[in-house]
Amino acid sequence: MALTLQGMPGGVILSSDSAIYSYVGWIVSQGGMPYTDAWDNKGPVTYLVYALAYLISHDHGAWLLSTVLFAFSTFLLYCIARKIASAWVASLATVLVVVCAVAEPLPLLTEYISLPASCWVAFLAIQLVYRREIPSAAGSVSLGVSLAAIFLVRPNNVFPLIPLGVIAVIVFIQIRGAWRFGAFFLQVASGALLLAAPIAIWLWRGNSLRACLHSAYLGALQWNQTLSQSLANVIRLTVGNGPLPVAMGFVYMIFAYHEIRNRGNRAALLLISSIIVGMIVFFIGNIPLGNNYPHYLVVCFPLWVAAYSQALNFCQQTVSKYLSTTAKQSLVVVSVVAGVILSSYTRGYVNSVGTNLDLGSPQNPPVDTRIRDFVDGSTLPSDLVLTDSWNINYNAQRKSPSRYFYRAMTTWLPETISAIDTVVADEVQENKPALIIFTSQDAFNAIAQVIDPNQSLRWQNFISTHYHIEQRPELGNYMVLRINDPN
Repeated sequence: MALTLQGMPGGVILSSDSAIYSYVGWIVSQGGMPYTDAWDNKGPVTYLVYALAYLISHDHGAWLLSTVLFAFSTFLLYCIARKIASAWVASLATVLVVVCAVAEPLPLLTEYISLPASCWVAFLAIQLVYRREIPSAAGSVSLGVSLAAIFLVRPNNVFPLIPLGVIAVIVFIQIRGAWRFGAFFLQVASGALLLAAPIAIWLWRGNSLRACLHSAYLGALQWNQTLSQSLANVIRLTVGNGPLPVAMGFVYMIFAYHEIRNRGNRAALLLISSIIVGMIVFFIGNIPLGNNYPHYLVVCFPLWVAAYSQALNFCQQTVSKYLSTTAKQSLVVVSVVAGVILSSYTRGYVNSVGTNLDLGSPQNPPVDTRIRDFVDGSTLPSDLVLTDSWNINYNAQRKSPSRYFYRAMTTWLPETISAIDTVVADEVQENKPALIIFTSQDAFNAIAQVIDPNQSLRWQNFISTHYHIEQRPELGNYMVLRINDPN
């Protein structure tokens, strides 16, 4: 919590994904709807969480909420590990997972929003598979709520848990029978409906349900990754969290081979199978997407902490056997070795999570801060501002004239660029923003180059008639167009 909170001083300029989600959340808090009033492709719970973050604090809400969710997730990770190992081993496994979780220094990424729910689902499943403990009625309902929450944040986040869930279902039927499983399923389904039904009704009443399904769930995204690019992305994703996860993965494979060869206890083998297959499903699910950012692996934390617990138990037993040490002494040896592997990476972790984004100095603030201050000082709160950047609208609290409020999506969705820019051009001509701010002249000219030639001509005439370029050297390469007459 302390490390995360260090990233939350005053004046933080949210950027990248966090700024996108924050803007949509802000629109929701103002009575707007995701997808139709502000477009993005994540599940609706993401934007509801960011709306809550905005209501807590415009500058600090996302950081505070991220800290609380991550702290709670860490506790649940420990609970998962504790089902498998002793308190000391579980603590070490949890620390190693959390410390190696180096993501971009951004709050409330979707992986962190859904992490508490993922941890709870994994906890109940591992409790069933490893300890043969059946969830209570309340636990079954909470399982349904958690599954719905994961799916309504980002569907891909559920991928690693699918094999564990399948094995848990099989174990449940073996213990209680198919009829009892039917009752359990109804309890889980009722829990899922408790969360999903109100959100679906809210989207339907706001005329956004169809847009939500199309954008977040039914293949609105078409990715064009070659096999070599996909495999390269998987490799980068695998090693992106530093040497310790790679080393622990190697140790875990040795442990798995040892257990399978020696026909270890059934519960351990089932857990090994669910973890290995879960990671395979995760990688297969992400191969066509080209997702190679380390924070994507956060959704695998519940599996990691279980695997780390099993691997550390194996290491502890091996050290005790060959060095003739006690359990505590062998754990110290294992901890020292893990610390040596981790030592070269710890500084990067602290810098990534604990260091604030560049705030420059009062005399020379970064360009994002200068742009925010410029927009604040040269427009009214009710004015519209069009930009190709993803952080200006939220940080300056100015609405965009178009539902497509950031143009970066066209770089990772190139097949949509013409359709998106066509909508942008239409909505700008209809709503006439007070300012147009683009990262460069070329970026702005790209709109006219990709839309229909006839519309391109109308667009260029509209811009030349209603706007003039305003020279702002303090904004670097950014191009500023100001409307001639708002009326």
